[in-house]
Amino acid sequence: MSEATALVSIQQSLRRCFDVIEKQHEEWKLAITECDSIVTTLSNLAEQLQACNKVTFEKTPLNVFSDLQDRLYFKLEAAMDLTLEKLNDKMCTLQKVRDTVSHQVGSVLYVYEINMEKLGLDASLKRSALSPSVADMLEWLQDIEKYYRNQYIKRKLLLQLKHNRLSEIQNLPRVWGELEDKTAAKQQLVQGTVRKARLEKIFISACYTFTCCVILITELCLHCQSGGCDVLFYIRNHEAKILSEISLVETTLLGFLGLILVLGQ
Repeated sequence: MSEATALVSIQQSLRRCFDVIEKQHEEWKLAITECDSIVTTLSNLAEQLQACNKVTFEKTPLNVFSDLQDRLYFKLEAAMDLTLEKLNDKMCTLQKVRDTVSHQVGSVLYVYEINMEKLGLDASLKRSALSPSVADMLEWLQDIEKYYRNQYIKRKLLLQLKHNRLSEIQNLPRVWGELEDKTAAKQQLVQGTVRKARLEKIFISACYTFTCCVILITELCLHCQSGGCDVLFYIRNHEAKILSEISLVETTLLGFLGLILVLGQ
């Protein structure tokens, strides 16, 4: 296997991995947003339970209902159990994202290891103005995988709650939100890396399509020079192919320019 073949193999693995991470990151953000709402609900229920414990119903007009306090307490506890189940379901989604990202990053590192000798150190470190080096992208992936792994375990440990720790449950939204604040830079790294990978993919696609157009035009010129045929006749016979390539170039370049504008905002 040549150095060029090894590089292509690693780059293909990297692009597949970044495609998966992009989708998983959207799932992660959606699950976190839903968790925020559930955590707030859980805190409100804990506050109601604490208030229920403090009130002596016998000293209020509600004393005619002998078992009202017990029934209310039971319903609030049941509501907390249901809310915790919903939160655990969302945590399963976060765990799935973490496992998927870890698996993909592990696969890329495996592909790199089996091609490392053929690729060489210089090729691994080579970067350009438009494309990061293989070493850069591997480092990004390891940082991303570490982010999801640490975020999941911290949130999992945070949810090891007991019903009698009502004050801790009430403070859960604040502590939960602090996890986001403390890792804001890491989250921006994930989002920035996904955007960079998407930009590189679109740029490479645009270059590839443009190259196809150049090859097509070259074939047209060579064919007409060698055979002396009419250019218009050749174009008519290959009209569908030519229009398809031109349309693809236009689409990919517009996508590339659009993404540049988004990244610049």
